[in-house]
Amino acid sequence: MRIPASHADLLDRPLPAALTTHFGRGRLQSSVVWFWREGDDVCFTTMTEFVKARNLRERPHATLLVWDADGRWLELRCGVTEVVQTPAEALATCDDAGFRYCGVRPYFGAVVPADWAEKEHPVTFRFTPEAASSGTLAHDEPAAPGRATAHDEPEPPAATARATRAGLGDAAGPLPLDTAATAAADHREVPLPASHRALLEGPAVPLLATRDPAGHARVQPVATSLVGHRPAVRPGDEQAEDLRRDPRATLLAVDPRDTARWIEVRADAAPAGDGWWRLVPRHVVVDAIHP
Repeated sequence: MRIPASHADLLDRPLPAALTTHFGRGRLQSSVVWFWREGDDVCFTTMTEFVKARNLRERPHATLLVWDADGRWLELRCGVTEVVQTPAEALATCDDAGFRYCGVRPYFGAVVPADWAEKEHPVTFRFTPEAASSGTLAHDEPAAPGRATAHDEPEPPAATARATRAGLGDAAGPLPLDTAATAAADHREVPLPASHRALLEGPAVPLLATRDPAGHARVQPVATSLVGHRPAVRPGDEQAEDLRRDPRATLLAVDPRDTARWIEVRADAAPAGDGWWRLVPRHVVVDAIHP
């Protein structure tokens, strides 16, 4: 598969990327990761203990979306293979990723606390692109629907957030955020953390993940807003069709000034008029230092 020449340079720079993997029951997980290019493939390192590693091992396909400060983006849908390495080789790869993005090494000790190495073990994955799309982020967004009446709906009760730690990272335990979310059954609505709501209507980079007809993750930039306590998104035609078939969606909003600050909202979508969809949050994760 040929990567669009107009956007191929995005893979050669230490830019943030959104990695979307698949849970066993069909939900999608999106988080910010570090990556590097090897020939026609893209690689990244995470920790064996993390959810994304388990998802990739059990369901070896994923979608990677890379973007730059000018709003150019490149989406790659990929087959995934685990790179066979000794523990020392995997750690060296992790150190290289940390140096590529932070300019320091080793990863354990210079990027994250050294004692994290006692319970986190690096693993490397190789992504082989099978399909690609590209574009530029739009900055002119139409007004979201229902803003004047949205507060008529009661907000879900406050709970405990599960936040991510190392950017290789996934849920790292409870944090005391006063209106944050916790892992919950799919039927339960959870609140958004007050600390990160602004990312859903400010200058953040908002990315929506849906499932295409073949079950692959389709990840695209979208217009976002808050309608009361719920996010609203305005997807393109293809993602709108995805949501009509399967209303499960995952929204990732990344702070462009600090890509370690982000919010992931796994939600169920419902049409709200004028091309907008309201998202009912089912699970929320915030923040990471990443590979």
